[in-house]
Amino acid sequence: MSLLADALRPSLISGITSICGRPVSMGLPSIILARNSAFTLGFDTIKKSVLLDFREDGAIAAAFAADCCKLSASSIQTVASIKIGDKNKHQLPWNLIKLYYASFYSAHLIIRLLGRGCYWLDHKISDRIDRLAEAADIQDRFKLDTASYLCLADENARSISFKKIDINGGAHEALWVAFHDTLTEVSNAIINGPMQRTESQAAFAKIESYLSLSKKHKSKSWLSRFRNDLQYKLLYDVWHPASISKKEREQLERAISKWRNDPMQISPDAMGSYTPLNEFVSSCVFIISLGRILMLKVNDSRPSKGVSFFKFGPLSFADDAQIDISTRI
Repeated sequence: MSLLADALRPSLISGITSICGRPVSMGLPSIILARNSAFTLGFDTIKKSVLLDFREDGAIAAAFAADCCKLSASSIQTVASIKIGDKNKHQLPWNLIKLYYASFYSAHLIIRLLGRGCYWLDHKISDRIDRLAEAADIQDRFKLDTASYLCLADENARSISFKKIDINGGAHEALWVAFHDTLTEVSNAIINGPMQRTESQAAFAKIESYLSLSKKHKSKSWLSRFRNDLQYKLLYDVWHPASISKKEREQLERAISKWRNDPMQISPDAMGSYTPLNEFVSSCVFIISLGRILMLKVNDSRPSKGVSFFKFGPLSFADDAQIDISTRI
């Protein structure tokens, strides 16, 4: 198993490795809207955050497990659909877009496994929380805006707080901000964690190699901006008539094929020697690989007689599609 998976193991949401069988819980937004859901509300008017306490240890982990099962399967299904080689050379632009979406799903997966979530809360959820707060006669309250929110589970995964992500942009930009901030927090936990110093430093440095690109590109959501420029502005010379050389295309394709490698073997910044296009590909591949090894870590950490919930998502897809998603040595 990857050193990064071991390093992030202590930061996994409480109870996630004990969840077995087909996910029976709905995703978090559906649980909030369900009529039979029971939770207490709390409002922090200074931090502008809302706390939902489900009064049952592991309740949030069960909701996240349902999300993670779908997200991990979607990430692997998307990246596995990428076809490379001379016969598919004109598919490069759409392969890059597919790669982005595979990393987008994987980033959502990673932060949920680490006890966080990035959700778009629509008016239905806002109205329900407002009605419940009014029924409970909570005086110090405020109405949630329709926006993207960072959600943070407590240490027992029984309650979760919602705080609006203030950013100019939509759901994609919000996700990458949440992902960047999550990795920043857990990387600090790694360096101060129980691992041997040399191992923790290596894991910390690998995460930092990705985080450093946000500074270079002056945006935590630079991957989304890059994808927009590629897909809508038709930049980077990959659309017909493409000026990118066969050597450059093959280099990108080799990088894409590394999504099954150990993320410790993938350099998002390539030691600062890559072009923006190469940085985009390597970063996406790193995120996909990181999500994959965390999924496998959770699967391998299940109770000895249990069947991980991932068996009913990415693992069943891999079996059906005859894809080997184990880590390449």
